[in-house]
Amino acid sequence: MKWAANDALALEKEKQYIDTLVVPLIPAGLAPSMLENIQAGEFAMLLSEELERQLRGRIMLSPPFTYLPQEEHALIRLMEWKKDAEADFKHIVFLTTDSIWKTAGGDLQKNVIWIPSIPLQNLDREVTGQLLESHLQQIMNILLQFWNCK
Repeated sequence: MKWAANDALALEKEKQYIDTLVVPLIPAGLAPSMLENIQAGEFAMLLSEELERQLRGRIMLSPPFTYLPQEEHALIRLMEWKKDAEADFKHIVFLTTDSIWKTAGGDLQKNVIWIPSIPLQNLDREVTGQLLESHLQQIMNILLQFWNCK
């Protein structure tokens, strides 16, 4: 399910099956490296969108949570987002390519799936598809473990 009106209506009807919210974490700053931030965000969004396509009916894809890499209050804002989402979703997963979130404090760390970013702009479609599929299998295995533990 995507963050769209039609999917929100379907979510209301199928709430017992759609219990997981996936939130892409996207760096949005121009410094220190705009290109690296764009590449990281692009890769995280591609993974998130493909994950939603493959697990449609089980997950809801949130709009991305954007932050400045040097932002002091990003963790606080993200914890507020998580708290709000917990009212509607049993599982909340944050998908990121930014290693800073691997060491996030408190309860958040167990909800973060970190995948290293791969710059895709110079790869052909076939290689890009293979890389995405490989990473998606890893993410799906993590999600299965996540669902089985809770």
